[in-house]
Amino acid sequence: AQDLVRSVHYEYRPIARGRGGGGVGGVVPGVGLSVLSGVLLWWNEGRAVRESRMLRRLLPSLVRLDADSPPDPTHDGRLVHLSGPLRASGLVDPEWGLQRQ
Repeated sequence: AQDLVRSVHYEYRPIARGRGGGGVGGVVPGVGLSVLSGVLLWWNEGRAVRESRMLRRLLPSLVRLDADSPPDPTHDGRLVHLSGPLRASGLVDPEWGLQRQ
């Protein structure tokens, strides 16, 4: 049993060999996705900066209210921040047929 010799042969066959793409087949999509991700990142950051500037301009006109404050018609059309505890007598979802008391 010690005289048994095993021969192993490995052959490298790249996937793109039959299609003629070589190594470029993965590089081109990779570069394209990198450029696309840079463009999307630039666009998203621009939106974030515009929104931040808008909120900074609106902050002085912000009206802060308590939950117990009655509605005031002078606040119509203005930016209002309302905070307070949330109270509910029950929860109903007719789409799923759920109901909690």
